[in-house]
Amino acid sequence: MILAGVDLSGAVSDKVYMGRAILVQSNLERANLSGTNLSTMYLRGANLTEANLTEANLTGTDLTEANLTGANLTGANLTRANLTRAIVTGAIVTGADLTGAIVTETGLKNKIKQGG
Repeated sequence: MILAGVDLSGAVSDKVYMGRAILVQSNLERANLSGTNLSTMYLRGANLTEANLTEANLTGTDLTEANLTGANLTGANLTRANLTRAIVTGAIVTGADLTGAIVTETGLKNKIKQGG
C-alpha cells in the first residue's frame, strides 16, 4: 500500500496492522497509533509530531528523517528501526526497545541496549 504524502493528522488506529505500507513524507501529527503494528513500514520524512506510539511495534521500520518531536514512544518496539537523522526532541522513550536500532544523528545513542 503506497500512501506517500497523505495527511493522516489526528488519525486514530485501533491496533491495526498496516503491513509494509509506504507513508513517506506523510503527516501523522497527533495521530493515535498506540499498540499499532507498524513493523517494516517506510515512514521516511513522516511528520509524527506528538503522535501516540505507546507500545507500537516499529520493528524494522524506516523512520529516516522522520519528525518525532514530542511523540510518546513509551514501551514501543523499535528493534532494528532506522532512525537516522530523525528529530526526537521531547520524545518520550521510557521502556522503548531500541535494540539494534540505527540512531545516527538523533541523540538516542545512550538509549540503545547493549548486546551480550
